[in-house]
Amino acid sequence: MIWSPPAPLRQLARRALWSLAVGVACTLLLSWTVPQALLGFGLAQHTTWSQDAFWIDTTRGGHYQRSTLWCSDWIIMKRIIFTGTPESQPYFRHNIPPAWACTLDLAGLSGFEEVHTGATGWPCRAFASESWRRWTPRPDEEAEALRYNFVLASTPRGRIMFPLRPIWSGLAADVAVFGAGWFAIVVVAGGVRAVVRRARGRCPGCGYDRRGLPDAIAPCPECGLAPR
Repeated sequence: MIWSPPAPLRQLARRALWSLAVGVACTLLLSWTVPQALLGFGLAQHTTWSQDAFWIDTTRGGHYQRSTLWCSDWIIMKRIIFTGTPESQPYFRHNIPPAWACTLDLAGLSGFEEVHTGATGWPCRAFASESWRRWTPRPDEEAEALRYNFVLASTPRGRIMFPLRPIWSGLAADVAVFGAGWFAIVVVAGGVRAVVRRARGRCPGCGYDRRGLPDAIAPCPECGLAPR
């Protein structure tokens, strides 16, 4: 005999899955559509950048500026030139950039001198895109290499593109926030609906009219929910 979960448990599972799906949809909307629409229509512009911050570690470093818009952050990291060892620099392991921001290797082995990282999402940043740039490319090299981008269009204000690199901590947090919020709304709305149905003599689970049933405490013939 195959065990079948009771109707209330099935209903709760359906609500949880629906809320999770809506949480994912809200996260994608605020990570892809909203930030790019704001930039594409000129409703958000990079007019204010932070002061240049210098940061260096044992193998990576750079100086960078940050621009924060609604639903997005942007960091431009440029190559740093110094004398001595990384540990002797006054900014060694200071002004640490966000974990989602791309950084440059001190040895210059990557061949890039500048990298732009865009991170989108709300309330946490959930996806990132990368633009790696060479200041003096050779004839056989491209001046720019795009990574984790899906470019929709290029406009005078810049590219319209979806960032594709997941920022797992932010992605999980955003889905959890929106999923939990919608789950709470669905549970409260379902509770109110059940109370109204019960007051009208109907099954609180599916709305079946119980007034014609001979046994007032019998399970609902439609969904199997027993009255309480």
